[in-house]
Amino acid sequence: MSTAGLCPWNGSASDATTGDRPGVAVTPTRVVTLALPKTGLTNLGADRVLADIGLLSGVYERLAIPAASPFGDAYAVTLSLSA
Repeated sequence: MSTAGLCPWNGSASDATTGDRPGVAVTPTRVVTLALPKTGLTNLGADRVLADIGLLSGVYERLAIPAASPFGDAYAVTLSLSA
């Protein structure tokens, strides 16, 4: 099987930003995304879990990414389908 067109950052092979599926892709029942929600994962129709990978808030601040931690004391949170 050719891997041309597969997004190396997303195991479902759909683009994590746009949701495009340029070639062969699985239809997941659950997707785990790291650090921040990805806009391209909203239309997969799968359960979505956001996992904390320990990025400090200063990383987001230096990159000018407005982000508040959704984790509290948890290491992972379930994302709603409307998020």
